[in-house]
This record gives sequence, structure tokens and C-alpha cells, in this order.
Amino acid sequence: MSINDNLNTHELKKTHKRRTGPSDGRSLKGTHDTATENQYMTAGFSEESAKRMIKMRQYFPFELDNTEPKYDARDVHRWIGKPWKEVRKWLKNTIAPLIDEPMFSGQIVPKIEQPTGKRGRPKVNYLLSRDVVMELGQQARTPEGQEIRAYFRDMEKAVYILGSYHQYRVSDLVELDKTLKHWTRKTFGAAGARWDETIFSLVARAVSGHSAGVWKATFNRPIRDVLNMKDLERYGRCLEMMITLLDAGITNTDTLYVKASGRFGGDVSIGDYITTAEQVERFHQATTKKKATVALKEVA
Repeated sequence: MSINDNLNTHELKKTHKRRTGPSDGRSLKGTHDTATENQYMTAGFSEESAKRMIKMRQYFPFELDNTEPKYDARDVHRWIGKPWKEVRKWLKNTIAPLIDEPMFSGQIVPKIEQPTGKRGRPKVNYLLSRDVVMELGQQARTPEGQEIRAYFRDMEKAVYILGSYHQYRVSDLVELDKTLKHWTRKTFGAAGARWDETIFSLVARAVSGHSAGVWKATFNRPIRDVLNMKDLERYGRCLEMMITLLDAGITNTDTLYVKASGRFGGDVSIGDYITTAEQVERFHQATTKKKATVALKEVA
């Protein structure tokens, strides 16, 4: 149905089994230690930073307690690029002196590793707390050490940014989704599901000039998985306004679109998110196809 269709037409009596997505927040969740590369980038991190965080968080997950000694020093030596080349010299000249350093607050626990066979001598090793690993990574003059420094800076930002982002998406937006779903099911019964999608697409068009389908075709992700925090809040305010208008009895989609776009039109630019030639091509294909569909309907 086109944007000119009214929400209270007889066609609403038809059932529609299209999947509209969960309204419990499952598709919106992503914290600093579970986020995908796309979610990191949506939160404002570069592709390089996103790849680095995903790669390194398996070794250095964010923890409130940085003082528990659980990282094997010989593994850490490899992770930070093997300073001093030989691990034995590094342990002797870097780790051992820190144990008696009065100004050093990290936790280092010595341990002796027995040889696995009949021959060989016991090896000296240590368990290091995360704050010690951070310090060693910052001291290492190696490319790996630089990566670790950048990772810790990014992860501290990610904890704050994704925390706020996650709270808004999972709490506020999900509540709006539930409110819309309640209204459409109460008003239209089983046919309400199709109008959830209609309203979501109207909101996308109102704030950006492009439907939810165009966003999905361009990025292979729904618009709410693409927008940054600032634009996502604008999207949420527009959705809230749309629900208020519906509740007031305004069900004509033309009217809904005009009122919403009059207030939020131009707030979001899809061009701000297109970063690759492939996305440019998909965007042109999506918009060209949409124009062709509209033209055919007008001829018919």
C-alpha cells in the first residue's frame, strides 16, 4: 500500500505474517565486550578501532577489578611484541624488579613451572593482574605495545559510550515499540503487525527522506542499527510523536508523514553513513527501484 492509504481501510482486516522483529530489545543489545564490529562503528569508532577491540578483548576483557593476578607473564610477553626478545631476560629485568617497587600498585604473583618430562629445569614465571599488563603494554616500544595502548584508550571510551547507547536503545526505544504494538493490535487486531512496519518506515522517511527499506538495502542492517546516538534519539522522538498522533485519532499516513517531517525532516542524513562504493551502489539501486515502482503505480 502507498503512503496515501488510510490506516482504517478495509484492507486492515487481512492478516499479515511478516516478521516485524522482537520488541523485547534482543536485536538492540550490544555492550562493550559483546558488540559487533558494526555496533562499535555505529557508536562512533573507526573500523580500525572496532577490529582492534574485537581482536584484543579476548585477552583483555574489561573488568571492574583490575587487580586479580591471572595473566600468564610468558603469554603477555608474546602479546606485547616480545620486548627484550628473550622471555627469560624480560622476566628477570622487567617483571621481577616490580615486585619490590614500593610505588607500584599492581599485583604480581611468582610461580614455578615444573618441567613436563624427566629432563629440564623448573621455569620461573609470574601471574599478572590486568593493571600490570596495561602498564607493560604502555611501556613496550613495539607495534603490539602501541596496539595495546590504543585498545585500552578505546575500550575505556566504549564502556561509557556503549553503556549510554545500550540504555537508550534497549530501554527507551523498546518501550516505544511496545506502546506502538499495543495500539496497533488493540486497533487493528492481527493486521496490526503490518502497520508497525508502516509506521517505522514513515519515521525513517520523516527524519531522513528515505524509507526503512532503503536504509536496509543500503547497509544490510535496519536503520536503528546504523544510526549514531544523536540521530537515534531524533528517530526516537519522531517515533514518539507518531504514536501520540495515532493515539489522538490521526490515522491517515499522509497526515502523519507531513506532521512528522515538518518537525524532524532533514535531521538525519543517510549520506553521513555511506562510506563505501558498495553502499553507494546499493543506495542508488534501492532508490532507483523505488522510483520505478512509484511510476508504475501512477501509470496503473
